[in-house]
Amino acid sequence: MIREIREETGLTIENPKLCGFKDWMKDDGSRYIIFYYKACKFSGKLKPSEEGEVFWAELNELPEMNLAEDMELTLRVLLEDELSEFYYKKVDGRGERQLL
Repeated sequence: MIREIREETGLTIENPKLCGFKDWMKDDGSRYIIFYYKACKFSGKLKPSEEGEVFWAELNELPEMNLAEDMELTLRVLLEDELSEFYYKKVDGRGERQLL
């Protein structure tokens, strides 16, 4: 996790803590899982990478920004201690998002 963040942002984070995950079943029956980590200490200077541009924004500015479709739910898992899982479940052939 530390190496990945450094490669994609130029920042070196300290003591990342697992705070949740997002998962769903793919059409082939396999399960896809993304692990969410957060860290409070870092060093370095923010810089773009092959992944794209990166920048700082205030939390209250995010709703006005053009973000990934499910970013609001992702942020809830990152910020609300009582939540730890964000998953997609198929109900009647369509995807439904749920937080646990």
